[in-house]
Amino acid sequence: MVEPVKGEPVRLPNLIERRLLMTTSSKTRTLRVLSVFLAAVILLCAALSPQANAASSASNYENAVLFWTNVERSRHGLSKLKTTDALCDASGVRAKELYKKFSHTRPSGKKWTTALSAESVKYKSAAENIARGYTSPCSVVKAWMESDGHRSAILNSKYSYLGVGLYYTQSGKKYHWDQLFTGGVSYSNAYGTYNVSPKGLSVNKSSITLSKGSTTTITGTPSPVYATAVVTGTSSSSSVVKVTGTEVNVITIKGVKAGTAKITVKCGSYSKTVTVTVR
Repeated sequence: MVEPVKGEPVRLPNLIERRLLMTTSSKTRTLRVLSVFLAAVILLCAALSPQANAASSASNYENAVLFWTNVERSRHGLSKLKTTDALCDASGVRAKELYKKFSHTRPSGKKWTTALSAESVKYKSAAENIARGYTSPCSVVKAWMESDGHRSAILNSKYSYLGVGLYYTQSGKKYHWDQLFTGGVSYSNAYGTYNVSPKGLSVNKSSITLSKGSTTTITGTPSPVYATAVVTGTSSSSSVVKVTGTEVNVITIKGVKAGTAKITVKCGSYSKTVTVTVR
């Protein structure tokens, strides 16, 4: 919350004299103006609070999960998924339920698919991925990709649509994520992701020492974390250090022969360089 800074009182004799001559009606108008101003200040403070920021950013986080899911599908030659308002609503309900009960069974004891039925979402095939504790879209999609069951849902060609839900709390695991996949049907009101340009990029390592034949990873994280731009890595000398693959925002490299090379990590117009020495 932002607290207004109190300064020294301003002494304006002419203004004071005019105030003494104010009529009752003008005082009323002034009080109304002050009331509107104070209300605006209160709304501004609320908007700047962490809770408001978390709520207003939820759709951006959900959009980024759809984006990174589609990045992985594209890397494996699959078509991109689209979403609908009804799918997002159903997934949002499930995300909130995960705070109460982290399970594919709803707190009511019903199956997770009933959340789709409640929003009148039709489907012939469906799947659900859930997660909690991951603080960014990249990290949760990466975690799902490292789990066989979740990965198979993301990379399943029979799904055409995806709803994403995020429920944030200030205690416990804080971030509760849900993905609802559907397929075998066609939605006329489906849409894709919207663009959020990165405003920066960070990497988890500045230099690396590798032995010949060994591998390691470099993680590039966009800023904001819900930016929708692919993270890539290239080597200045593939004969020394080779980029062997990228999954979500994690780049895998391999030492080929003794020497030094630089890995350039890019996201949008931003880049970082990591020096790699192979021994």
